[in-house]
Amino acid sequence: MEKSEDIGILAKSLCEVQSKLAGAKRDSVNPFFKSQYADLSSVWDACRSLLTENGLSVVQTNSLPHQESTTVVDTTLLHSSGQWISGSLEVPLAKTDPQGLGSAITYARRYALAAIVGISPEDDDAEGAVRRDTKPKDTTTKPKEKPPVVATDGKHFKNIGELFTEANKIGVDRQRVLDLCEVKTSNDIKDLSGAWELVQKDKEE
Repeated sequence: MEKSEDIGILAKSLCEVQSKLAGAKRDSVNPFFKSQYADLSSVWDACRSLLTENGLSVVQTNSLPHQESTTVVDTTLLHSSGQWISGSLEVPLAKTDPQGLGSAITYARRYALAAIVGISPEDDDAEGAVRRDTKPKDTTTKPKEKPPVVATDGKHFKNIGELFTEANKIGVDRQRVLDLCEVKTSNDIKDLSGAWELVQKDKEE
């Protein structure tokens, strides 16, 4: 983090903002998890008026990345007095094309803005994770051969490999599929149909 020589006035104004700050509304849907999340617009809506009322503003720009296939978003919180604080967030590109760059920048802007102002969703992810972790484990015997998953466009997927193959045909690689589903490994993708919907939506954007 970088900052001006003095940030006393800025800190006081930010304290005032955070005392009245409400959570960002979860008004976008993740079809894979069948859950809602706060997008960049919602994060801005949660803080824009309060920032303005207290002489604060936010500027987000890009700078040269430190490694290949990444992008850097620089976020600066400014006060009308001239005081400022700034931080940078470097994120990987799922695809090295304009669409992949745009998605990565939007993702970084959302998290960086929320971090520098102090915004969280109306109910945080930790609570949801606890609820998922406390669900009783399914001890029933699973059939060896699973019926194919039918996507909304009629595609059938017997396994994750078929999903990756179809995604690759339309220019969406394996890592991008994992990023869209917000998982680390292919074993974490349980809903193949939902994952395919995410792939198609990402390709259309």
